[in-house]
Amino acid sequence: MKCKKNSYEYLRRLFKKEVGISATQLVKKMKIDNAVKLINMHKGIISVEKLSIESGFIDQEYFSRIFKTYIGIPPLKYIVNVRSV
Repeated sequence: MKCKKNSYEYLRRLFKKEVGISATQLVKKMKIDNAVKLINMHKGIISVEKLSIESGFIDQEYFSRIFKTYIGIPPLKYIVNVRSV
């Protein structure tokens, strides 16, 4: 069992060293990038609930927190901004 843990830790550190962010952070970033594409594709006519689900998040509140972390504004505000363009 110890060998598996060491392999996991090694791969985790190697990934972060090579990519610059953890695998978890990369997945979150990819999901948020997808959410932004969906908002633009739908021209801002999409609910935050539907957006969170289609982006691979189960919890809408968690999605909103992660979206704001990566984009700088909440998803609803981003959606409204896209609609007004």
